[in-house]
Amino acid sequence: MEEGVSEVDYFSNFKVDRHFLHYHSPFTACYSSQEMSHNFSQYNRIVTWRKLWLYLAKAQQMLNVDITLAQIEDIKNNIYNINFEAYEEEAKNTRNDVMAHLKVFMKCCNIAGPIIGLGVSSSYITDNADLILFRDAFNIITPKLMNCIEKFCAFSEKYRETPTLSYIHNLPSQPTTVGKRAAIWGDGLYSSLQKIIKVKSELKLRGIKDISGTQASILRLFDGDKEKVKFLEFRICQYASFPSTYPLCTQIYPRIIDYDCIYPLTRLASIICKICGDIRLLCNFKEIEEMGRKSCNMYQSHLNVPVSSERCCSLARYLMNLSINPLHTASNQWLERSLDDCVNRRIVLAEAFIAADSLVETLSGLVDQLEVNLKIIDSRLKKEMPYLASNYLVSAMVSTGRYRNEADCKIQDLGTQSSHKYKDLEDEAFISNLLKDTYFSPIHSDIPSILDPVNFIGMSSHQVSLWLHNVRSALSKIQTSEPIKFVYENPHEKNPEIPPVVESEFDEINNQ
Repeated sequence: MEEGVSEVDYFSNFKVDRHFLHYHSPFTACYSSQEMSHNFSQYNRIVTWRKLWLYLAKAQQMLNVDITLAQIEDIKNNIYNINFEAYEEEAKNTRNDVMAHLKVFMKCCNIAGPIIGLGVSSSYITDNADLILFRDAFNIITPKLMNCIEKFCAFSEKYRETPTLSYIHNLPSQPTTVGKRAAIWGDGLYSSLQKIIKVKSELKLRGIKDISGTQASILRLFDGDKEKVKFLEFRICQYASFPSTYPLCTQIYPRIIDYDCIYPLTRLASIICKICGDIRLLCNFKEIEEMGRKSCNMYQSHLNVPVSSERCCSLARYLMNLSINPLHTASNQWLERSLDDCVNRRIVLAEAFIAADSLVETLSGLVDQLEVNLKIIDSRLKKEMPYLASNYLVSAMVSTGRYRNEADCKIQDLGTQSSHKYKDLEDEAFISNLLKDTYFSPIHSDIPSILDPVNFIGMSSHQVSLWLHNVRSALSKIQTSEPIKFVYENPHEKNPEIPPVVESEFDEINNQ
């Protein structure tokens, strides 16, 4: 932009919608699901802030703070009345988004303005809202990941008895089954699901801890009545559907919790990157293909491109690299608070969840597109089996009375001779030489059964069946929205002046 030219004049030179003249994250444009994008949207964040102000006012009113029912209704009726243009104007003056939204909200409410946010700092809004958004983001990802795992279960069940080459150092090795490999992929996803569920179950609210975490301002509001302070936090936890609050906070909740939230997502990214890397290698062997996406290259137009696998690997690398950010943020929080976290967290945390959500959705669609080429798998097995079965051939010769060392040397010599022809694409060279050698005549009739790949897969099918039983049983017991067990007992039983707990009081707001 030229010096002395205002922003309005600058953008007026372009004959396109101003919306397209600003940078927008590719996540929201290409990769984010509607529900995850909405969860971290400015609109949903502000609605969450306003709900928290409502929870606070309602709980304080129950504790005889001078707040009327009319003021409570006023707040409630204006939760979704958001004037973003007024906010932008206010933000230019305050240079603080929470204060700007608070002032706009107070103007929206005709009579409730003076009591909004009574006795709390901005961290009551920002930190509690972040924890609510994280919880809701986990709730979005969890059922999608469960569905993806079930697809891998179906895939592994279908091919649990289908022999295929395994690869050690990316070179052919002892056969496994297509289903066993898929079960290992699915098990990695299931272990990540367990981590996500555990982290979500351990999330708590920051609660009401005022500017340095002492709760002094709230205690003064209630004339030193500690039970009322505890009840206030308890009620807000109940409204927000959290079991309890973190007992020790400063102005903010411990920022290492951000890493705890990111860790299972980056772990999931690592698992998915490995799965899709395997699929890309198998696509190169043509043992598996991603159907439905042909190459745009005229020289590759006959090939299916593993585009979904490539996208997953790309997104996974991005997400894995985000894991270091929360650690730096947590380590640079000086004493009770510094603003080292502010900008960083706004970018990193939302995009971590959005990337994880996109990864799971893309992988789930990828499984539906996979096609197993059984003829190619069988062809590659037949080419490698004579070499992989050398030890079995030696054992068969020993069972006819030959010495093991002698038989072993004969097989090695035969393998060395045949390897040159193998490189010349004479795939049957080993078997041909074996049948010509009179030394091996005692087992000539047994060679087809000895080389049958089914004899090499061991208990793969049984392992898959056991895994399927355990995982499907565990998935059936997982509830995506478990009932909340509140930790703090009802204080009404100890102090009759404190009103009793009434369940589901704000359900009509929280469910909108």
